[in-house]
Amino acid sequence: MGERRGGGLWLLWPVALLAVSVAASTIARSGGFEPGPLTVLAAAIWALGLAIYLPLLAALMGGLVLSDIRLRDVGPSYWITMGGSALACLAASLILADPSTVPLVGAGFAAVAGALALWLWFLATALLPVVIGLTLVRSQHRDQLTGAPKELWVVVFPAGMYALASRTLGLSSGHPWLVLLGGAAVWLAVAVFLIEVGRAVLMRLLPAG
Repeated sequence: MGERRGGGLWLLWPVALLAVSVAASTIARSGGFEPGPLTVLAAAIWALGLAIYLPLLAALMGGLVLSDIRLRDVGPSYWITMGGSALACLAASLILADPSTVPLVGAGFAAVAGALALWLWFLATALLPVVIGLTLVRSQHRDQLTGAPKELWVVVFPAGMYALASRTLGLSSGHPWLVLLGGAAVWLAVAVFLIEVGRAVLMRLLPAG
């Protein structure tokens, strides 16, 4: 059944909604458009994306724990589980980054979003060692896997989201250590990207066989 059982492809829809929320918040802060409607739109899309993401994540993680899923059934898209949490945290942090947005979305919504942003960051952090461990296991059993997955490519997105989420959450909540952590994670994402680019170039220049 491939990645339909053990991967994270179910989460692509809510992740897409969360990405739209991030885009709307970014445009609202750029000053090129009226920030009010865009901020409200970003908050509404974030709430919808999160309402879809969390049940799907719970179902996916429950299936991994309760079902006998083979190694080949867990595709590289499992990184979406962690990257989605970081993206949801980033979206909430961007909405709350400007204090002037609180009157637009309401104090109650802002308080809940702030608490959820921190909780989502902890969730992404908790999932990080899980997905790293699964990556290491898969890399040691490539002969059991279908195809030739590029494990490190799928690390770039969640690492980048985790870096941005940590930095933005740190700035919006006043936690300097999160800003520093986000800066360090950016360099990790860049390093992984450069490693994969270098490997792709070497494979092109020195093809096997």
